[in-house]
Amino acid sequence: SHEIPTPNIQRLADEGMRFLRGYSGQVCAPSRCTLMTGRHSGHCTVRGNDGSYTPLLKSDVTVARALGEQYVTGIVGKWGLGDFNTTGYPLEQGFQHYIGQASQVACHDWYPKTMQNNTLGDWAAQVHLEWWSPQLALL
Repeated sequence: SHEIPTPNIQRLADEGMRFLRGYSGQVCAPSRCTLMTGRHSGHCTVRGNDGSYTPLLKSDVTVARALGEQYVTGIVGKWGLGDFNTTGYPLEQGFQHYIGQASQVACHDWYPKTMQNNTLGDWAAQVHLEWWSPQLALL
């Protein structure tokens, strides 16, 4: 068999609650705040989408923080819930690994100029992507 046993995840699936419908919000950053924290959009910290919003707070509990030390957590891609050196940065919110674009506004371009990669040893090592092109997406 090619299946990898995941007894804790299977137990969650067997014994946990099942949500058949949900609504996370109508725009980008507030929707991600709802998905990451499980809070209603009216109660989320991140409520704007223009980059001038308050980042996630230290008191906000994300899915990564809820998983705690029991799982290795990582996220790849657009974050937009707090830039580097804020309480909203993914590594400050329980994620152990992060590769992506933290800036809400800088992500609005299909081909951002920089990506943040904590796997390089520095939490916000900037990988400059001046060479980034649509052709790379085909690789």
